[in-house]
Amino acid sequence: MHPNLPDASNSIVSTHLARLAPTYPTYPPNPPASESKRAFDDAKSGRGTVPGIQPDCLWVVARALSRNGDNNLSTGQCDLPTLCASRVSTHASRRKDVTRGLARQITSCAITIAPRKPNCIVHEDKRGRFPLTLCKVQEPHGQHRRTYCSGACRAVRGDKNHTCWRAAGTAVGPIVPLAIGCWSWGDQAVWKWTPESEKDAKEAFDFCVSQGIDFFDTAESYGVGESEGEIQRFRESYTDEAKARQTIATKYAPWKERETLPDNLLSALKDSLNRLGMFKADLYQIHGPIHVQEVEVVADALADAHDAGLVKAVGVSNYSLDETRRMHLALQKRGIQLASNQISYSLIRTIPMTSGLIGLCHELGVAVLAYSSLGMGLLTGKFGVRGPFPERREHLGQFDEEQMTQLLDTVERIAGDRGVPMSAVALNWCICKGTIPLAGAKNLHQAEQNAKALGWRLTEEEVAELDKYSFVGSNNEYWQHG
Repeated sequence: MHPNLPDASNSIVSTHLARLAPTYPTYPPNPPASESKRAFDDAKSGRGTVPGIQPDCLWVVARALSRNGDNNLSTGQCDLPTLCASRVSTHASRRKDVTRGLARQITSCAITIAPRKPNCIVHEDKRGRFPLTLCKVQEPHGQHRRTYCSGACRAVRGDKNHTCWRAAGTAVGPIVPLAIGCWSWGDQAVWKWTPESEKDAKEAFDFCVSQGIDFFDTAESYGVGESEGEIQRFRESYTDEAKARQTIATKYAPWKERETLPDNLLSALKDSLNRLGMFKADLYQIHGPIHVQEVEVVADALADAHDAGLVKAVGVSNYSLDETRRMHLALQKRGIQLASNQISYSLIRTIPMTSGLIGLCHELGVAVLAYSSLGMGLLTGKFGVRGPFPERREHLGQFDEEQMTQLLDTVERIAGDRGVPMSAVALNWCICKGTIPLAGAKNLHQAEQNAKALGWRLTEEEVAELDKYSFVGSNNEYWQHG
């Protein structure tokens, strides 16, 4: 395999494509090669239509990248994905298996080539490193639509209903651009969890899955493993096929006592998998940059877990610009793409954007997962500017009172104009910034409120107005480097 190419078979989104093939409705068969070529050309320019295609239901843009940058496609092939695979294998034999693997997964979903919508802007990987630059699928799903992305793609601006995220070759993320953060599940210290809370969380879990929001992020330290255990219990009522459509991410806590790598990491991972009732984690992340080992040593441990078949993708959390670069490079040397960097990002902490960290992640093809996207409840409007705040959240009262009042008033006004809760505006702002927000859901009501962040987008004017009153925040030496 080419050293700079990720293992396509372990891409979470590629896996979603393959897994969800049986759920697709019947679409017209792929057009002849000549029409595939024309559809591809039209897709790039936004022109025209192809007879018999349903562009409102489905569209795909695929691009073959050769070693010398030749992007012309020859005719005479049966369909565009096969054409891409054939073209790339001609010029770069080392990429052949990866490319054909992606093509197989695409064609297995009965995808029809169709022109892209004029208001969708496709940002391709200008360096031409990956054989399939973009594959985006839109499928009606309840009151929302599901969006699948594979290849290099930035957040789509101008598409009012959908967002995709750039993750070159190994796009990691939920089927919709929203994930559920499971910190509160089982946590007694901050969130005052009780045994009775589990029933409420189960209702939230079921609702989220029903809406296609099936990316759940947990950690071994959440509730000292209780969060992982609850997720296993929540999933017991689902079939294997339904479980396969869900994405479960967890994290390794690199405490200073854990001095031996990869042994400590592999042991912790196996314990997490046991609590989750899984054989392989969809995404395994380093919880924070507090490890005593160098980044490169930690990268090797993650790569060992990947090579052992225990994880599909690997990521980090709270990493700085330099740490992210180093981790990305170290994993790349092992033939693995750094999938994600999970950071605290919201209207009350925008430093990941102002510092250039989010821009770097986009450049490297690293998905940005935004935790505390609701400011630990502050941006939902449930507290006043000065509280009162619950225990362990007293720090939320330390913001400038005048600026916070203006921010919350703006969020509330936009929410009122759009007929959505304040939390939906805060989450949608994160989506508009090219990140995947993690939102907590302790009960059904919170899950329903979170779901209202989907199916629409803030205007550029609304985003700018929110930016005006947002807070930069700061990093700290111990935990939040990014």
